[in-house]
Amino acid sequence: MKFLVSFISRCKHDEAGYSLIELAIVLAIIGIIGGLTVPLLIPQIERSKLEITRRHHQEIVDSLASYTALYRTLPCPADPASQGQEAGVARLHCSKAAEAIGIIPYRTLGLPESVARDGYKNFMTYAVEPKLIFRPGSEFDFKRFCEKISLRSLKVTDENGLSVLGTGEDSILFVLISHGPSGQGAYIGKGTTQTRQGLHSSKSETENGNGDLIFISSPYSTREDTPFRHIVTWKTQRNFAGICTSYRLHAHRY
Repeated sequence: MKFLVSFISRCKHDEAGYSLIELAIVLAIIGIIGGLTVPLLIPQIERSKLEITRRHHQEIVDSLASYTALYRTLPCPADPASQGQEAGVARLHCSKAAEAIGIIPYRTLGLPESVARDGYKNFMTYAVEPKLIFRPGSEFDFKRFCEKISLRSLKVTDENGLSVLGTGEDSILFVLISHGPSGQGAYIGKGTTQTRQGLHSSKSETENGNGDLIFISSPYSTREDTPFRHIVTWKTQRNFAGICTSYRLHAHRY
């Protein structure tokens, strides 16, 4: 910029101002500087949005853990079509597959709406295992919450279709999905279902936005042939083992 200021001062001949040629040269120099700077800023902006997304994921996981410790069950997803005071409020029931997927119940969790969105301002998808989620307050319900289930509705696989749980006896409790820069497959709320604004999505990204309870978790990639720009967080019963252990110790005292 010092060079540009020096150049302008040298070009100033009199009080009449600058000639069109001089202004054209100055604008050309500014354009070149901008063209060199913007490509350097894009990766930094993208990293910032990813960091915001991951931070929001962690805040939501922490809130879900606190809710579970207090109410002995996870909250159902919020209906993305709800508006006004009902927006962001957990459904009362989610024993059916169609009810077990939606957006973060941010109001129920005491979170601002902004945390329910990723770094790209799109709502994140929240899905729960319908066989394990019940109305809060029942001791029997929480016992079921901590027990093994044989038939799982909520599944997470890798890009090859293999379960992320392997052959273990663990079960996935919930999944959080940020749908990347395009927002392909993300709920947009206000009475609408899912956006289809993405220009190009991989098969894995499309699977994560088709509305069922099967999701794909894969390493983040911006490759044009096989992009995967989703951030997927999933937690299992084993992740919540501390809460279940605390419950069992409490139950044995009585």
